[in-house]
Amino acid sequence: ELKSALQQNPQNSSARTYLGQLYLKAGNYAAAEKELKNARELGADDNDTLSSLGQALLQLRKLDEVHAMQTSHLKPYEQGIIFAEQGIAFLIQDKQQKAIELTERALNMAPNSAYVQVARASVYMMAQNSLPKAREQLKLAFDIDKNYPAAWSLLGDIEATEKHLEQARDAYTKSMSLQPTNLADRNKRVTINILLNDMKKAQYDLDILKKKLPGNPGVAFSQGLVYLATDKLDDAKSAFDLALLNQERYPLTLFYLAYVNYKQGNIAQAETHSERYFTINPGYLPNRKLLAEIKYVKQDYEYVETLLRPVLKENSSDPSLLNILAKAMLMRGDTAEGISLLNKIVELNPDSAEAKVRLGAGLLLSGNEEAGFAQLDDAIKQDTSNHQADIFRVLSYLRLKQMEKAHQAAADFQARAPASEIPHNLSGMIYIAERNLTLAQKELEKSWSIKPGNTDAGLNLASFAMQAGENAKAREYLETIIAAHPDNLETLIKFAELDALEGKTEQMMKRLETAIRLHPGAVSPRVMLAKHYIRTGKPAQVAGLVETLDFEARKQLPVLEVIVSQQLAQEKYKSAEGTATEIVEKYPNAANGYFLMAQAYAGMGNYDKAESSLLMAVQKDERFLPARIAFLRLLVKKKDIPSIEREIARLKTFAADNQDVKRVEFALEELKGNQKQALALAESLFKTYPSNENMLALSRQRLRVGDSEGALNLQKEWADSHSDDFTANLILGETYTRLNKDDLAANYYQRALALSPDNITVLNNLAWSIRDSDPEKALTLSKKANSLKPGSVVLMDTLAMVYLANNEKELALRTIKEVRFLEPNNPVLRFHEAKINASTGKQDLAIEILTELLNKEQKFAGRSEAEMLLQNLKK
Repeated sequence: ELKSALQQNPQNSSARTYLGQLYLKAGNYAAAEKELKNARELGADDNDTLSSLGQALLQLRKLDEVHAMQTSHLKPYEQGIIFAEQGIAFLIQDKQQKAIELTERALNMAPNSAYVQVARASVYMMAQNSLPKAREQLKLAFDIDKNYPAAWSLLGDIEATEKHLEQARDAYTKSMSLQPTNLADRNKRVTINILLNDMKKAQYDLDILKKKLPGNPGVAFSQGLVYLATDKLDDAKSAFDLALLNQERYPLTLFYLAYVNYKQGNIAQAETHSERYFTINPGYLPNRKLLAEIKYVKQDYEYVETLLRPVLKENSSDPSLLNILAKAMLMRGDTAEGISLLNKIVELNPDSAEAKVRLGAGLLLSGNEEAGFAQLDDAIKQDTSNHQADIFRVLSYLRLKQMEKAHQAAADFQARAPASEIPHNLSGMIYIAERNLTLAQKELEKSWSIKPGNTDAGLNLASFAMQAGENAKAREYLETIIAAHPDNLETLIKFAELDALEGKTEQMMKRLETAIRLHPGAVSPRVMLAKHYIRTGKPAQVAGLVETLDFEARKQLPVLEVIVSQQLAQEKYKSAEGTATEIVEKYPNAANGYFLMAQAYAGMGNYDKAESSLLMAVQKDERFLPARIAFLRLLVKKKDIPSIEREIARLKTFAADNQDVKRVEFALEELKGNQKQALALAESLFKTYPSNENMLALSRQRLRVGDSEGALNLQKEWADSHSDDFTANLILGETYTRLNKDDLAANYYQRALALSPDNITVLNNLAWSIRDSDPEKALTLSKKANSLKPGSVVLMDTLAMVYLANNEKELALRTIKEVRFLEPNNPVLRFHEAKINASTGKQDLAIEILTELLNKEQKFAGRSEAEMLLQNLKK
């Protein structure tokens, strides 16, 4: 009706005033502001409009406009309401004294206004910290209007402050029943329901709020709390990221983002958010403790003390604070104070078995084994249902390599908890440490029978099954674990390992991608997927996996190792040397760092440094097979047969069945000239360990004994049964190229290119194979290869010949001259230069080049073709 009236008479100030007040009650503050300002412009009485406009402006946080409102021409009652509104504006701005003065003045002028009474009560509560006076003032508001929504809302705030959560929820519910559009109280009720652990009711209100206020930071903050309470960390992180858009109003978002990132293992991000909130609010103890935990993880023990020491006196009864500081003191070597702090925790909580476990752990760490185990024994006696002390007792004996005591502790634990799977898991761990895998498996099977699906037993049993070749049994274990723990990272990784073992590449990749999605901060699935990309000729795809990790994760040893492997695969040997140097500096006892450095040196042709690095790797870990095998291969390269035999004898003492050892045995027989024995070893190796490398070794050995047909058939059967294997297709393609069967070679290069579109070798080889059958496509491929690796002699040579196939003779000649400048004595380049000159009509020059080249009696690929070309040119 009002809108209809305004359509008939847009100048109707009364209608606009009333419409603005309706918008105010409905919570549409922007529309209320617009209509009330229009009404004033049309001449409406300020006594009817100004107080309503002030309330709308307050809700919109247009505080300067509230302060600018003039009151001298208003009736005293209306003046009182405006003063109350201005007092609330000062309260929002934290100008407490002005808020007190103005609300007192308002009360004197409009004591019968429920709004004024609520405003004064709000100031009592927030500016004067007097909840009793706030309650007293609020009763006066209820006496005026027992159904005044703002009064019920403030009552909810008071009850919430006093931790009367049920009463607070009732008050907010009453306020909302009187004013259904009150979204602020609905959001407050969300917080109360979270504190009451009633997530279902909290989410009910949030679903309404998100529809009404999409993208609202305040709603997002509350939604983040619900997600956090229900352990949906990824969703909580997304919600808090949205809330952070209004950091000024919701600064606590920084703390919660720090906490979520810490829980997810994103230490660098957690540290950034926690430090930002610490700057804003250093007095907030939960964040100070969280930041101390983060610094502890980063081994910055001095900073932990800097954070906690200043607040220790007033929080001397806070067990978590004492525990963090105690851990830092122990790690700094200040054992006396660390133990003293842990003792204090026990004194504060004499009935706490957990406190005694912590003290026991601290004493053991300090080397006081007798006192440490005594505390653990006391904790066990105090609370037999709390298994933490039993677990730590077993693990401590295991760490100290006191195996007999570890077994006895596990047996004691089992006697106290016969229905628990945990003692059997611990016994299994002890047997594994003793390399008694038979007894380990028996204990783990007992654990599994008690609790099928438990990860500790299941993952180990799956590993045993995989080692025994019982892949179906391993899969059963893993499927049972996944049914019980769908998001378990270790199980997803083990499943991916099993898929890889069975050649289920696509399935393996999907599992690893799932693991990365569910655990974005986890390193292991990214490293495993990165290694797969490197093995399959796609090292460029490693960057996306590594670069999305946080800074701390990128500096972990497995990540640095995979970065070096990527650089080696891309033949960036100098970069690989730099990253390997970073590894050995940061992890001086990491044998693999020296091994990777050796590969970098070998790539640069510096075999002396490569050998020194390999010897360093072996020195760090005498059983580090990759380094020992690489060292053996260097000896093979040197043809040092006595040293090879000596190294193989050492390796056979602990790795007789290792396929790399068997490969070197095969190479040794080949080096000795025992080709038939080498063939037998190669056949056995391929049968036991079927792989690209072993297939190729067998194929080459068949060629050496004159079985060229058998060699080719082996490669073809292997490639056809592994059509999704990059290396298998590349190997066969290169074989057909050597046999000058370009059409067959092209088929397998096409397969390899589909698997690795940017592989330079495949681009170049395919271009060569199709230069006559499809010269235009060959040119596209060759140009791409050259753009990916400019200045390569092999690539430029192919490009020159592909230009010739496309009848672009000038470009062909220019390119072959450029590449000849790089390697002037390369006979293949000289032959191709002659061929290009002949095609351009420069027959005399071509004859001159070919005559000079062939007179040298130098062997090179295409010599017979060069001889034929010379004969034809002389005719």
